[in-house]
Amino acid sequence: MKSVSCSIDFSYSDQPEPNDLCEQNALMYVCGYLLRKLFTWHNCDACKATFCDTSNECNDDRKVFLSFKAYKCNDARVFHSLYVPLVLFYSFICKCNCVFLKLFDLKKACNLSDIRRNVVDTVTKTVPLPSKCMELDISKLVTSFVNMMIFYKVRFFNRDVKEVKVSGKKNKKCAILCHN
Repeated sequence: MKSVSCSIDFSYSDQPEPNDLCEQNALMYVCGYLLRKLFTWHNCDACKATFCDTSNECNDDRKVFLSFKAYKCNDARVFHSLYVPLVLFYSFICKCNCVFLKLFDLKKACNLSDIRRNVVDTVTKTVPLPSKCMELDISKLVTSFVNMMIFYKVRFFNRDVKEVKVSGKKNKKCAILCHN
């Protein structure tokens, strides 16, 4: 197995945010999911104030999907257990996503040893966390993000492979994987 070394320029002069509004909404929802996971192991009021939007309003185009998930519950919270991230946390996750997409290639990842650890280390070193909380473990948050991204990359890759019609000797291994 090969080890990965990173020689990519991670300057953020280009916009790391996705261009498509659907992708922006999906990433905003992922940010809320990551905040929920974060606050299960790190329950800090300062971080909640820094990362979470408590206005109960979805006045941003990137929060349209979150507004569809909103509902009133008994204690007057509109989003119940769903966390609505501030733009600060959203931009942090966008930068993490940008670095992940530059580093992670599914076809090359099969030949590399411990690609997850290398991606987490690179993201942790190159993307600064927008919080001054000393108790927050950024590597645990980034590991959750990278695990989720790798899972969905593999899942969507497998979905695409299943749709390919394979036949003949040339694609015998692919046919076996697709159960054809």
